[in-house]
Amino acid sequence: MSNDKLDLTRIRQAYNHRDEIWPTSDPWHHYTGTRLFEIAGKFIALHDRNGRTVLNVGPGAAAHGSTRVFHVDIAEKWLIGRSLSVVGSLDHLPFNNCTFDAVLCVGSVLNYCDVVAGVSEVARVLRPGGYLLLEFESSTSGEYLFTNVYGRAATLIKTSYGAQEERLWIYRPRFVKDLLQEHGIAVEKHAALHTVTALMFRLVRDERLARIIHRAA
Repeated sequence: MSNDKLDLTRIRQAYNHRDEIWPTSDPWHHYTGTRLFEIAGKFIALHDRNGRTVLNVGPGAAAHGSTRVFHVDIAEKWLIGRSLSVVGSLDHLPFNNCTFDAVLCVGSVLNYCDVVAGVSEVARVLRPGGYLLLEFESSTSGEYLFTNVYGRAATLIKTSYGAQEERLWIYRPRFVKDLLQEHGIAVEKHAALHTVTALMFRLVRDERLARIIHRAA
């Protein structure tokens, strides 16, 4: 993976210039963002109620937060107004070992970094017995069915986001699960965010139409 590193400076600049993380003009990603916002909100609320300290990696525009939630983002624009925040990346977290009771990392943050370093950093800052909610783009998605990247452990692809081309890593879920287990993190539950929608997008190559077909099914 070292020969195909993404340009984090370019990624940071791109996200600092975005007006929306999950643009309404992009049905696929807007739906994803809405679902992730709901899932993340429940995760943070649960641990906040129980007095646990939470690290939110890549919060974007989400408004989740309390006096026990720390935020890290590569783009400083999305940290404005957050009192407990610092600019940083998943693979170089600026915190001491065993700092957090729970770590939240959604919005495909893992797909913009070295997955091995990212998992290692999460394991380092997470306290023993801590909780992790991790979301990432999968190479086994129906979107990649019948392509040469389907099912690969880790591969760099070109895709579109908000009508703009970008590059990111996609990973086989089993590969990520094995990495987590190697770092002492047991996977209790695994679920797919896109199922029928991803396959429909693969077939029709139209995000809005894929969502319409899914709703009608």
